Amino acid sequence: MTLDQARFSGRQILAFHEIESYYHAMVTITFPDRETEKRALAFMLGRFSGRVLRSGEHLVPVAALEALADQNIPFSVPGREMQILNEG
Repeated sequence: MTLDQARFSGRQILAFHEIESYYHAMVTITFPDRETEKRALAFMLGRFSGRVLRSGEHLVPVAALEALADQNIPFSVPGREMQILNEG
């Protein structure tokens, strides 16, 4: 057993791996137009790693989705229906 393993319980290690995998999971997204795409890339540059695919889709970490939404940058996740919750 290493020193790092001795400091953390099994539950804490499992929670760390779940958080770590959340930030490393990648999702394919698209933007509605080129101008929005440029704005999104400018925002994500230096904050998140990712790739632009030949199809024009972007492969980004799951954590980038919330950041894009916080910046009011519209995007879609191809092949998935997004449910919008309406309060009020």
